[in-house]
Amino acid sequence: MQNKQVTNNEIISRINETDTNLRNSIIKTNNSLNDLIDFLKEHMATKEDLRVMESKFDTKLGKLNHGLRDYIDRRIYDLRGDLVQIGVLKTN
Repeated sequence: MQNKQVTNNEIISRINETDTNLRNSIIKTNNSLNDLIDFLKEHMATKEDLRVMESKFDTKLGKLNHGLRDYIDRRIYDLRGDLVQIGVLKTN
């Protein structure tokens, strides 16, 4: 077997190369994390945002529910009138 001797300069060079690669990797990871944090800041909703949205949704849902009940009442009233008119139902 050959015994390869490594000089101090080669060791230092390898250490520096490894250090540079590690630093570059850390910088890339840090940049990726910063990008992720920026994205989350732009797209996340706060609890207050969610409360406001919930309140608006509840209001719209209430209006829709009320409108639907009014529509059903009108349809039932019309049907009842038709049934009275053809003699199926008697008025009191």
